[in-house]
Amino acid sequence: MPNPRMVANDVTTILEHAKASLGLAYIFAHSAKSSLVEGELVQVLEGQTAVLPGFSLNFLSKRKMPTRVRAFVDFAKRQ
Repeated sequence: MPNPRMVANDVTTILEHAKASLGLAYIFAHSAKSSLVEGELVQVLEGQTAVLPGFSLNFLSKRKMPTRVRAFVDFAKRQ
């Protein structure tokens, strides 16, 4: 397994590094859509990646859930 030189946990950083030709970005297509349309990025391995049904939200319990978490869960369900 290759040893990564850069590790990030946010899409913006990953996209900016890919745009600067510093490596590949393995992210959801929706996140890269505008960069692909503008020609800032090109898709590689097209047809070789899994199609996921969507996002999932995991949390420990519905009881005693903080109000802000409940609000986010409700928001995510409506999307």
